[in-house]
Amino acid sequence: MRYKKIDIEYWTYPEGDDFKDISEFAKGVDQDYLLTLSKKRTDACGGGLYDLIIKVTEDISLLDLAKSYAEDGVKVAIGYSLKKMV
Repeated sequence: MRYKKIDIEYWTYPEGDDFKDISEFAKGVDQDYLLTLSKKRTDACGGGLYDLIIKVTEDISLLDLAKSYAEDGVKVAIGYSLKKMV
């Protein structure tokens, strides 16, 4: 199985209050992924400092990458040959 990871970084309110329903969101993420939530407390006192960074990574092997390119190449070749027939 491939290694899949989701990193989410965001700012919270100065009092440290978190977003509404963030725990339900975390529970709803597919369990095949490793989820990391990083919240940072802002000191902007509600001055409009909003930042949400979502990074999704997945390890794939060179063989998987080559297989994907080969499959795409075959699809293009079939599509090109069918276009010539029509």
